[in-house]
Amino acid sequence: MFFYLLYYATVSACVVFAIIILLQWLFTQKVDFIRHRFVIYTITILIILQTVHLLYKAPTRIDFIALMSLLIIHLSILYYRYTHQSVNQDMYDFMTMHDHLTQLPNRQYLNQYLYKQAPKKNIAFLHINLDRFKLINNVFGHQQADILLNLIAQRLNTLMQEKTLLFRIAGDELLFVIEDHHTQHTEQWAEKIIKALSRPFKIEDKNIYITCSIGIAISPQHGKTLQELLIHADTAMSQAKKQGRNNYHLYNPQLCYDIEHLNQQILNDLYTAHQNQQLVLHYQAKFDVSTLHISGIEALLRWQHPQHGLLYPKDFINIAEKTGNIIPMTYWVLEESCRQVQLWRQQGLEHLLPISINISGLVFEQKKLLHYTELFIQRYQLQKHDLMFEITESTAMKNLQLSQKKCRKLQQLGVKISIDDFGVGYSNFMYLKELCIDELKIDRQFIHNIEYIEKNRIILKHMIDLAQQLDLIATVEGVENQVQLDILKQFNCPKAQGFFLAKPMPIDKLEQTFKKTAE
Repeated sequence: MFFYLLYYATVSACVVFAIIILLQWLFTQKVDFIRHRFVIYTITILIILQTVHLLYKAPTRIDFIALMSLLIIHLSILYYRYTHQSVNQDMYDFMTMHDHLTQLPNRQYLNQYLYKQAPKKNIAFLHINLDRFKLINNVFGHQQADILLNLIAQRLNTLMQEKTLLFRIAGDELLFVIEDHHTQHTEQWAEKIIKALSRPFKIEDKNIYITCSIGIAISPQHGKTLQELLIHADTAMSQAKKQGRNNYHLYNPQLCYDIEHLNQQILNDLYTAHQNQQLVLHYQAKFDVSTLHISGIEALLRWQHPQHGLLYPKDFINIAEKTGNIIPMTYWVLEESCRQVQLWRQQGLEHLLPISINISGLVFEQKKLLHYTELFIQRYQLQKHDLMFEITESTAMKNLQLSQKKCRKLQQLGVKISIDDFGVGYSNFMYLKELCIDELKIDRQFIHNIEYIEKNRIILKHMIDLAQQLDLIATVEGVENQVQLDILKQFNCPKAQGFFLAKPMPIDKLEQTFKKTAE
């Protein structure tokens, strides 16, 4: 009797669990697989027991009904399990091969594409990099940046035609593949993409603008394999960025080989440049616009390479930042500048001060920056405001609270703070009231062609006025002729810098030139 009670109780529990599984699937399209497996295993055991029971005892109608019910439930669950796993596998395969945010094919999909496709004639790779996307991420937040990526993918999808593929291969990088196209058609595609992304993206009542840089590689002239094409398209994209962004560059084998070879050598030699005393400083003066008297010096890093001669920051700073070498290099610039300040004071050249040095975002985030700054100020006996740090808007805005604290502590040490390349990074000037800064260094693009373009003059005038109203010093960089200087005088701009006034020069030439000026 106890056996039958246990048996039918177990059957009832299985039926209840089966009903729960069915209802769960109907309403949520999901199944609790713990219950699922329990029911399958239990029913299997019960079917075996019921079969044995029927063989050794005269079966009743209830026994047959129980057995048939168990079989139906068992087969139904097995069918569901098979179909559900099939759907899950399809979903898993899709998620594995596609970007979860944009639903575009991802790098794994691309790897399979590269593996399956034999090298074809006239297949083109357009490597698309979104310009300054990291800044948009920092300014507008990750959520709106993700929305922007989705909108970009949707807009580019509208351009898709037969024999074209669009991949998302990294955070801000896309790859547009065109099969059976010639060079001229490929360049037209690049122009289409640039034009499509030039229109603003509206997100929560804000218009967000973004540009892109595109590198193009075409078979067979730019590579024998699809993997080579991908690498060369990436190299060409880097060239497009160096040419000013928001354009495209067709892979040039000789030019890119020279650049790649140079970068490899720079990467190797950079680690020993400091130890081998190959780093040098050049100095560019800033001037008072009204009197044209010198009002400060900017220290600019140069690398006297044993094979390639004098290298400028554009040749090695990006590599230095990627490798972390920018940190010891900046501290060397800081100490050398402080040492030079001490020498100038001993030589009676105080009129050259303050001296400005550029601080990259990576160095600005370093906790040791305050330590070394205080150490060198004390070691070389600098006075208040002998030293100025120039940081970019994007650096200041990456972590506004950190920037506030860091700028305040630096000012307590007597260091002035300047926002470099002002106007090209952050679009909301409200951050200016939050930061402890002393100078706005207005980017050279705002004075370029100012003598010909009225709108440029209006914008520059308002930026100078904004600085004065905030009790900040406005310094315009990039002055190239007398007309531009005269316009700055009309605008009551306090300071200016540019090749027309003084080019960067070595220390001996600087002291010789401006010692005479002082006399």
